[in-house]
Amino acid sequence: MPYKVEDISLDDLEKTDWISVRAVNICKNNRLTGLNDIVSFFRKHGSFKNLENCGDKTEKELSEICKKFSNHSLDVIIEEIKERDEVKKLVRQFTDDEIEATNKHIEYLTFKLSVRARNGLHSLFNGTPQTIELIDKIYSSTFSFRTIRNIGDKTVTELDSFTEALLLFLKKFQLKDNNTSIVENIRPTIITDLDESFAKIINEFNPFKKAALNRHIEYLISNLKIRARNGITQFFGETFTAKEIIETIYSYSFDFQDIKNIGSKTVSELNDFKADISSFIETLRFIEDDHLSREYAKLIVKTTFSNLPINFNEQFETVFDNTGKIKLFKLIYFLIENGHILKQKEKQLFYYLYTEDCNKSLEQIGKELDLGKERLRQLRIIFEDEVQDYFRFILSFNSQDLVTYSISTDTCFKIIDKDFIQKINIAEDVKFNILFYSIIFGLFLENSHSVLGDDENISGKGNYSNTIRYKNCYLIEKIISDSFNFESFANDVNANLSHRITETYSLHFEGYLLQFMNPDGKHYLSSIKETCEVILYNEFDLIVNNEGYIVFERNVRKTLPEYTFEILEELGKMTKVEDIVKAINNKYPELDTNEQSIRATLQREKDLYIYIGRTSTYGLKKWELENKAIKGGTIRDIAEEYLEKFDTPQHTYDIVNYVKQYRDTSGTSIFRNIQAEDKNRFVFFEGGYIGLKSKIYAPSNTVFKRVAGTNFRTEVLKRFNGWDFDRIVTYYVNTHNYTPVQVISLFEAKIQTGEIILNDNNTITI
Repeated sequence: MPYKVEDISLDDLEKTDWISVRAVNICKNNRLTGLNDIVSFFRKHGSFKNLENCGDKTEKELSEICKKFSNHSLDVIIEEIKERDEVKKLVRQFTDDEIEATNKHIEYLTFKLSVRARNGLHSLFNGTPQTIELIDKIYSSTFSFRTIRNIGDKTVTELDSFTEALLLFLKKFQLKDNNTSIVENIRPTIITDLDESFAKIINEFNPFKKAALNRHIEYLISNLKIRARNGITQFFGETFTAKEIIETIYSYSFDFQDIKNIGSKTVSELNDFKADISSFIETLRFIEDDHLSREYAKLIVKTTFSNLPINFNEQFETVFDNTGKIKLFKLIYFLIENGHILKQKEKQLFYYLYTEDCNKSLEQIGKELDLGKERLRQLRIIFEDEVQDYFRFILSFNSQDLVTYSISTDTCFKIIDKDFIQKINIAEDVKFNILFYSIIFGLFLENSHSVLGDDENISGKGNYSNTIRYKNCYLIEKIISDSFNFESFANDVNANLSHRITETYSLHFEGYLLQFMNPDGKHYLSSIKETCEVILYNEFDLIVNNEGYIVFERNVRKTLPEYTFEILEELGKMTKVEDIVKAINNKYPELDTNEQSIRATLQREKDLYIYIGRTSTYGLKKWELENKAIKGGTIRDIAEEYLEKFDTPQHTYDIVNYVKQYRDTSGTSIFRNIQAEDKNRFVFFEGGYIGLKSKIYAPSNTVFKRVAGTNFRTEVLKRFNGWDFDRIVTYYVNTHNYTPVQVISLFEAKIQTGEIILNDNNTITI
């Protein structure tokens, strides 16, 4: 290698990757034969824009060479050229073990980078770089980390330090001799550094982040192709944990190639799987705990779907409710509409099968998609079988971060009916049908509940003409569904109803259930009975009477619930049971119904009917939506509903005023009613504040000052004669540290007793 600038030719520069082939050709065409000519031209003209055929990229390249030469002595530049050349030659002579060791060290150095720096490096190499491609790139004289988009000086400095650290590592190989294994000498250091980095980061995670990491690994595994998933299961066993996976795949000696019966394609997929875990760990690392739920939700979507819109973050905010919970079906609709989940043909088929307002027939959809009837039928079957897989990504979400939808794993069953889905459709501005809701909730509860109803039929015994579709969907706890054949039960009931019934007859309910019950079913009889009663009522309009019998009435056009609903609509107001019975019997004397039957009908369908306290007064649930002055339930129910709206305890004064909107009673009566709660729903605090036992309040929000009566004696209050009421409230708040509502409630009580007069001009007189 020459040591004089005049002797550094274009060929020398090209051999050491200081200059690109295009730049060499442009220099030759413009009679610039070496480094000396290039530098002289730059000093004279200040740029290379005047060179023939020299574009912006080449101009920048040549200028960088000249600037570098201007800032350093010739000896430094020559030594740098020599060092780069030697490093490249050294790496190309590496054994497989040495390449592996270097790759591991690159992985370690990459992991220690900040998110921005690591993402910049990944964008440059389309993932974690391997030894050869990294060395060839960063030890080119024309290379600068500044070429990476969206990184600043701080990140460039960090990546330059990354390069220097790698160089120090590579120099260790220059010291080896033929009798020494440098790999064995450095391997323990790499192992320790890499393992400690991961262990430290993960151990510092709070329980929520650890849970998020575990869920995400489970989700990533579920998304692997069958061969890759089987390879993981084969290697780790059926009951592996996320912790075991992390500890293993990040160990120095591990390689996915060691797993039997998987090829290079599967190894590549598993390496991507590992990279996804690394990226996720690093992302979790920098998410603030206060924003974990929201940012984690965004992360799930970003890592699952590609080509998200530029304004994704802005659009994504619409899927959260005012409490920060994810509106899951709003999110799903957003992803479908924007083409992230389903292709165009699949989307049309999806809307036909799983939405409520599809006004197209299957035949019309077939014509639009240019598909024959038989092919469309085949696609429909395939689509219905695979539809769950399209939405399996939702399992990565923490259920606590989602709107609850009144779905709980603690219940033995949950019914998904029209009223239930309508509330969600309205609240989230979507249009999914019962079938789709059953699919999604079935996914969430697949480990704990079975689905009955979704896209199934109820058929009569040996009579396919008596086949009907379920009206609703039922999520039944598996321990219950494993003990009882609900499908056979529904089919048998349908068979009984399908026959012409000339005389009313009864079947003993419990005795009837025994034929569909497994030996263990008796242990869960109560839950089985409850579930079957709901199925009877909602699918067949049947009830179990007070004597414990299912009554199969002679075939009539209407059921008792329908008569009850009709009469209440005609009455148009909250009505006592006895008056409802009178109205039904007056209009339909042939029914000969009684209070017992009507009361049972009203009590069984809580989503359809409302009641007032313990007055045996009932009305229609829909009236609550139509008339804001109507609200069903007890005083305690209304108080509980009000407290559910807040994350802090509320003052008795506000609770009482809310309840009074719906119940004509005194504040004292309301408070005593709440105090006498036997279900232990409420918790009482100093200063007249009440909260809910079911809520966890921040300690700072549960400390209230008790109001001293001495501060409100008449002789004390006289000093405020002629004062503005608002001024008095402010005075007590500032002077005694009471809350405004505490002051207002005490003054209002005295106003009501006449002890204080509130004048028209808002002043008081004692």
